Amino acid sequence: MKTFTYFLPLLAIPVMMIFMANKSGSQGAFSGSPGDNGITCTFCHAGTSINASGWITTNIPSNGYNPGAVYEITLTASDAAAARFGFELTAEDALNKKIAGFNLTNATETKLSNSSKAVTHTSAGTDPSGNGKTWSFEWTAPAADAGPITFYAAVNAANGNSSTSGDIIYTTSTSVSPAATGIRELSGSFGFYPNPSTGLVNFEMNASNADAELVILNSKGQEVMISRISKGSSQIDLSHLPKGMYFVKFTGKGSSELQKLILQ
Repeated sequence: MKTFTYFLPLLAIPVMMIFMANKSGSQGAFSGSPGDNGITCTFCHAGTSINASGWITTNIPSNGYNPGAVYEITLTASDAAAARFGFELTAEDALNKKIAGFNLTNATETKLSNSSKAVTHTSAGTDPSGNGKTWSFEWTAPAADAGPITFYAAVNAANGNSSTSGDIIYTTSTSVSPAATGIRELSGSFGFYPNPSTGLVNFEMNASNADAELVILNSKGQEVMISRISKGSSQIDLSHLPKGMYFVKFTGKGSSELQKLILQ
């Protein structure tokens, strides 16, 4: 019985450490993004995450972000029953590669996480205002066109019972596209022409990729067509798609690349 009595406090130490760490911000890679393997706060908190729409807003123009420009990103959570709120937000391109560039505008309530590839709350940034909580910070767009970028966030609406039970986890996301200011240079792994195109597009792949997948994404990063091509040349008819800017996601042997395509 003495052994059991002394052992219980030792069991409680890791649990309290997790709670205190979450209260002062996420340790990183819990945003629910594809690059974070879909992992959210439910890794430590019981329950299934709930998707929330429209919680991430930006002042990025409707025609897209400009390379190197600075924009404001705002995350607004809402849950009338929550006693505290916490979050982690990150940004990724269509290849699920992290796009950093976050800058704090309120270091009292927010801080950088995951090697500065994400933003999270501080212990002073968890108190709700009314039925929700809002955090804002800046994001500097990549110096070169990086294609469509998606912001992902996981939010913990905590019930304040000093444990990991009874909380509600929300996930939310929004995508932005680059401004149409030119054509990205094609790589050596694959190429396509003509670009711009009226619909028929010829794809060429080098000999190192015997078989590859092509995914056509719209300007918001949504998949609109998937096809497989073999080494050599292939022609795909995209004339059924609306005119505008698209992205070709190429996944071959040991490599993934993204290139811009204009349909006119």
